[in-house]
Amino acid sequence: MDQGRYAALFLSESREHIGACNQHLGLLERDPGAQEAVHALFRAMHTIKGMAAMMGYAQVTELAHRSENLLDLVRAGTVTADAALVRLLTEAVDELDRGIEEAATGHDQTLDFSYVLERLDKLVGPESAGALPRAPGPASAPEPAPRRSRGDQSRPVRVTVRHGAMMPGARAAMALNQACGLGKVTDVTPGAQEFQQEGFDGAFSFWIETDRADEVLEEAIRSVGDIDSVTIGDAARSQWPASGDDAVWRAHYLIRVDLRPLDALMSHVGEPVVARN
Repeated sequence: MDQGRYAALFLSESREHIGACNQHLGLLERDPGAQEAVHALFRAMHTIKGMAAMMGYAQVTELAHRSENLLDLVRAGTVTADAALVRLLTEAVDELDRGIEEAATGHDQTLDFSYVLERLDKLVGPESAGALPRAPGPASAPEPAPRRSRGDQSRPVRVTVRHGAMMPGARAAMALNQACGLGKVTDVTPGAQEFQQEGFDGAFSFWIETDRADEVLEEAIRSVGDIDSVTIGDAARSQWPASGDDAVWRAHYLIRVDLRPLDALMSHVGEPVVARN
């Protein structure tokens, strides 16, 4: 998996969310009681945080996390969205805008947001301002674990990336990586190496053995964004692309072929058949 492609996806989507933040900050500045603007800002910060954490951009993750905490207090009515708060959030968004550009070029560790973080922490308070655990490395599509017998905690999962999403293969790989962090993943169908193929349609299935609840698993998968559906258990079993012990074998040996050459081939084959008859 090409890390540069993930960085390009992160940068493109983060810029969109930064633009949305600036738009909603303008609304909040004009109307401090605009709750929808607060909710939209919170969602944008949450998404940037999740994407940065998946990429391993610890500094950007931390700033987005602290900003998200502050916005959560504003949503709850604990902190008032006055002019000073809007100015601070604007500064945080400006720093994030600079940070995502630097992080995407491999300079996340050189970023220093300490001045903004200290001011955010003063409003949030020590209990809510705790640092996040160190972010994992860049997402990659993990190889399926060796096939083994399934225990009572094993269940099938079917995931579909939203149609039209940018780089569905990268999105699928990040979703699969999230699942691997919660349990033992096997029988990835189609194989993770196929996520980057031209014909990948964004749908894939796997089995996972975990003691986490279905809701936790679904939330983790959806956190990467642009996930259309997550089906777990019996419903996922009914959608499995292939059944039986040879399901994974068949998934690795299936190929996608354009129907037009097949139609042309059938037409050409039909001509000698007619001549023979």
